[in-house]
Amino acid sequence: METWVRIAQNFGVPVVILAFILWKDWRKEQREHEKEDQLLKRVEKLEDFQRTTLTAMVAETTVALDKSTKAMDRLAESSNNFARKLDARPCLRGE
Repeated sequence: METWVRIAQNFGVPVVILAFILWKDWRKEQREHEKEDQLLKRVEKLEDFQRTTLTAMVAETTVALDKSTKAMDRLAESSNNFARKLDARPCLRGE
């Protein structure tokens, strides 16, 4: 506070008002930059989380789809084998 009084005594009230306005604007910009930095860090953290999580999920899903496809192939093959056996033995069909 003493600094402002000395400046006012040496340079006048208008200079003190101008200096205060400039200081206030500078502080406002500093706070905005701090908020931007915090938001950027938060976004980066979320992106990293999503990237690692989604990568793991895609790998697990790929394995599950592969297993499911193989199971469906085996089921289709078994079904075809059963149909062929029924065709070879009409008595099993009840004909």
